[in-house]
Amino acid sequence: MLRLRVLALLLVALPLTVLLGAPQVASAGTFTELTCSPTTGAGNWQQVDTYASGLTVGNMCGGLASGPNEPQGPTNEGALFAEDGPNITAIIPNGAEAGWRFTAPEGLTITGISYWRSLHAYNQQSLVPGLWTGEGTTLESCKSPPEGTHECNSLNNQGLITFANLNTNSLFFGVRCNLVDGDEYCGSSGGMNHFAQADLYSATVMLSESALPSISSVGGAPWSGGVLFGQVPLTLSASDYSGVASVSVRSSAGVLLGGEAESCDYYDSVPCPDLSLATINLNTMQAPDGPQNLILTVQDAAGNKSTETSPQVLVDNNGPSPATNLAATLSGSEIILSWTDPVSPPIPIASATVALCSTICTASAVSASGVARIASPGAGIYTVQLSLTDVAGKTSAPASTTLAVPPPSMKPPRKPVKKLQATVEPSGHLSVAGPVPRGVSGRVRVCWSSMRDKRMLGSRCATLHVKYGAISVIFHTSVRARRGKITVTVSAGHRLLARLTAGKLHTA
Repeated sequence: MLRLRVLALLLVALPLTVLLGAPQVASAGTFTELTCSPTTGAGNWQQVDTYASGLTVGNMCGGLASGPNEPQGPTNEGALFAEDGPNITAIIPNGAEAGWRFTAPEGLTITGISYWRSLHAYNQQSLVPGLWTGEGTTLESCKSPPEGTHECNSLNNQGLITFANLNTNSLFFGVRCNLVDGDEYCGSSGGMNHFAQADLYSATVMLSESALPSISSVGGAPWSGGVLFGQVPLTLSASDYSGVASVSVRSSAGVLLGGEAESCDYYDSVPCPDLSLATINLNTMQAPDGPQNLILTVQDAAGNKSTETSPQVLVDNNGPSPATNLAATLSGSEIILSWTDPVSPPIPIASATVALCSTICTASAVSASGVARIASPGAGIYTVQLSLTDVAGKTSAPASTTLAVPPPSMKPPRKPVKKLQATVEPSGHLSVAGPVPRGVSGRVRVCWSSMRDKRMLGSRCATLHVKYGAISVIFHTSVRARRGKITVTVSAGHRLLARLTAGKLHTA
């Protein structure tokens, strides 16, 4: 891809003010470098005078960017100028020159120029003002005619002169002695009426560049392939023939996490700085949690970009999603908890915490397996909250449910039963108790559901340990659930042990 770069000796006063504040990229590979009026710097134009005895150059930048209107004749005011020397009569040899040369920085090629200028020649055909490429091609000149007025005037009339499709490494603006028609030398006028005069008020030089920015030494947590959260620093080095104009980092989804625009001076031959172990702070809160790659983009002054992609990182600002299907049931002196962990959390879940809240909250750490047991508190209505914590220490929002623990006097009496029964007590508790078939040991799963007119009014499940060949569990049922038909199933693994309707027994 061809990269263009533009060097400007100011265009017009008002647009230039805007351009200086924020140089505009014209297209891929182009940018603007400024010099001379309305400022006083010569920028990347270097003074040349090979015969100071008869030729002179000077810098009087600081006028209008478009230069003065010159119906009265040429003027040096506000210009980089070159002319035959005042107050000295000198013999100027063939090939002598005085003026200003722009040389493209390393890696760049000049492709065009637009400028405001004034050219004036008088009485000598061999002493010529003009603009030439480094290879000697004349882009324009003002040559004194051999007869008549013996005067050539190409004065500044506020019109922009443009030369495009160039391919050169330098430009020269000024006056040259190029002997013609038998002249033996060029002469200096020795007065204020110069034989040759060239004034450059402002210009734009277009350049092309073939290399992309170079990125190196990328480091820090964002490039380590680990877990990221909050603000994290990224370090990098980058260089380019035209310097580094900006750096940005985005997530693989295109979300901007951080970056900065560098301080570029478009009056300089290399307008933007190179970066050496610069630090860019990234705000990972802008990215969604989960695995992703980060994309580093470095843009040069010409608008060309190089990118690098990080190893996969895990962004974890918010922790796992809350658990679902949380259920809490009483089983003797224990509360049996069951829940479903979130599917594919950003990073693995390490533990869970249960809080029983009434007037105060009491927290207990439990495993993150989806089933846990904790000691039953005293009688009361409790809010049960379950929070999940991942391996990076980030905790989810709590999932919650309610649990009623009846006072001892309201607990159904424990009496021996000869068969498995399911009974809804007047208090609203569903009691499931009785023996299980012989040979069944370990854990069984007890679930109830309430249906009415094909609508589900409630359900819960609990996992119990078989003790002495029997099970016993109490569920709290809502008023709504008690309005339907309550069915209870007891199973061991894939084996259905019993299906009960509250108050009736149906063996499998």
